[in-house]
Amino acid sequence: MIRYLAERLDLEIMQKRASDLLSMWVGGTEKNIAGAFAEAHSQEAFLVFDEADSLLADRRMAQRGWEISQVKVS
Repeated sequence: MIRYLAERLDLEIMQKRASDLLSMWVGGTEKNIAGAFAEAHSQEAFLVFDEADSLLADRRMAQRGWEISQVKVS
């Protein structure tokens, strides 16, 4: 499906794994996610997050600010 969509849009696929994005530093993951979007935009690529479930986990039970902020990338 992803290859089909990218082909229809005439875009190369840029794949980022959770391991490429997750950081042990506060704010690092958010910075890496924003960087991935910026890189895909500048290269006019179709951005795909492999293992996206690692980044999109349910945050309703989060207790720390950094746990919540991973989904609030601007």
